[in-house]
Amino acid sequence: LRKDLHEKITLREAAQAAGVTPQHLSTLWKEVFGMSFMDYVMKLRLEQAEKRLFFSDMNITDLILDCGFSDRKSFYRNFHEMYGCSPSQWKQRWRAAPSQYSVLDQTGRRLKSCFLSFVRSLVCSRNRWIP
Repeated sequence: LRKDLHEKITLREAAQAAGVTPQHLSTLWKEVFGMSFMDYVMKLRLEQAEKRLFFSDMNITDLILDCGFSDRKSFYRNFHEMYGCSPSQWKQRWRAAPSQYSVLDQTGRRLKSCFLSFVRSLVCSRNRWIP
């Protein structure tokens, strides 16, 4: 899934690839992951967008398309719902963060994820900076 996030992904196609019915995949997916298949895809896309906001200077339109969102409005609504702020607020707040955090920028992938979770907890909480 992660490598195909930029493409349209449907439950039907995933079920067909797995050799099961869409209903069966949907039921199993919810049991295993605790969310629907499409909610999981959305979560992965938003996490990918967050990382690109954090580690690149990609413009927002390219980022939206590259992460598989069909339109700007959907991306902004879902990003705000997941992170509690807009992508531009998230990026501005990160840039306002103390510079000592940037030493982790070039480290391994696992540390980046942990670090992003840490930064997210600092940066986005009810649309305000929390030191």
